[in-house]
Amino acid sequence: MESDYYSKVYIGHLIRECVEKREVALLGKNNANMRALKIKCLFDIDRILKVSGWKRNKQNLYRSVATLKEDIPFFTFNARKRSSETSVWFKNEYHKLIKKYDIFLDFDKSKEDSWEDLIKEVKSLKEYLDEYKVPYYLLFSGNKGFQIIIPGEYIKIEKIELGNIFPHKTIVENIKQMLNLKFLDLANNGVGSRLMKIPYSLISNGIEDEQEMNMALPLTDVQLQYFRVENMKVKNILSSTKLVRRGTLERFQDLSLEERKNNLQMFLNIFSFK
Repeated sequence: MESDYYSKVYIGHLIRECVEKREVALLGKNNANMRALKIKCLFDIDRILKVSGWKRNKQNLYRSVATLKEDIPFFTFNARKRSSETSVWFKNEYHKLIKKYDIFLDFDKSKEDSWEDLIKEVKSLKEYLDEYKVPYYLLFSGNKGFQIIIPGEYIKIEKIELGNIFPHKTIVENIKQMLNLKFLDLANNGVGSRLMKIPYSLISNGIEDEQEMNMALPLTDVQLQYFRVENMKVKNILSSTKLVRRGTLERFQDLSLEERKNNLQMFLNIFSFK
């Protein structure tokens, strides 16, 4: 196996569940990037890691913010030929296949900013979501920020224009403006081919030892409240947190689908300039 961590069956299942009908990509150093991958079973994870030379390159694993109508076609693993195949597909087919798109709120800090200030801002938005019982989950990005994701199943795509997804793009812009969110990053906001870290994947940050790497971990409220970045190392998570069948920890899953959709709409109404 290319990785002790990724060879764990329960980790494989967590990752597989998070990438269903989504593009998977490996991005990192040594120009060893691969896009337009798919994971349908645990074998696919091992194959992708081997083909991309993960043991040597330690790329980060990403998935698309978009969910697609059908599986990604099989493209050659020949590095010289692959990009010519995938570039045509991205240009001509990708946006036609987008079925759902998450509302993706990406909070990032610089080296000069404190974790305390960042967490305070994340909490300021989170309080609104909790008050309106909006379905979302909270992810440590693995490096210098957090992501709040509202799954695309709760809001329809109205249009795709110049590669951007609406109303999702506008929603994030409005939230940033109305709450004056310093750390909410609008770079690539609403872009149809945008990527995000795969929950439970490793973030290398130039580190070779898997146990010392950070994990892109879905967080509980308690984990956010007492957040320490050193607790996000793989060795610390595996020794303190039960990950088997843990999922994304989406909030308010006890509510019906209609209730969750309605709650999201009520929340969005307060951030609308209409």
